[in-house]
Amino acid sequence: MSLFILGSGLAPNEFLREVGEHFPMEVLKESSELLTYRDTFDWRLLRAGLTLTTSQRGRQARVVVIAQDGQVEDSVAPKVPLFASDLPPGPVAKIVQPVAKGRRLLPRARAEWKGTLVAILNEDGKTVVRLLLREGE
Repeated sequence: MSLFILGSGLAPNEFLREVGEHFPMEVLKESSELLTYRDTFDWRLLRAGLTLTTSQRGRQARVVVIAQDGQVEDSVAPKVPLFASDLPPGPVAKIVQPVAKGRRLLPRARAEWKGTLVAILNEDGKTVVRLLLREGE
């Protein structure tokens, strides 16, 4: 999965309209999500070029880490991780644990995002690309 940021002159709905003029597409899901951005007290993740977010999913938490190069990894944890050691084994833990070490993952900011998941289809009506467009404050 990769992350791309639209320029400020192009809103997500305009982007979808333009893509739809060239490719068949299908809206799969629309949702909203309250994200908490987390980092250590001394901003270790930010200084390492990482962004860590958590969001509630029922009784579980979705944890996403985004690297400076756009690489995105996510996982589901049984609860919101307070420390990197609380992360479930996997790519997110492998990225965050060496940087955060034993420091607490403090809430640093909150944002509400609205998202639209879209499938771009080929001539046979099969999905060739999935796009998740998010906007929020």
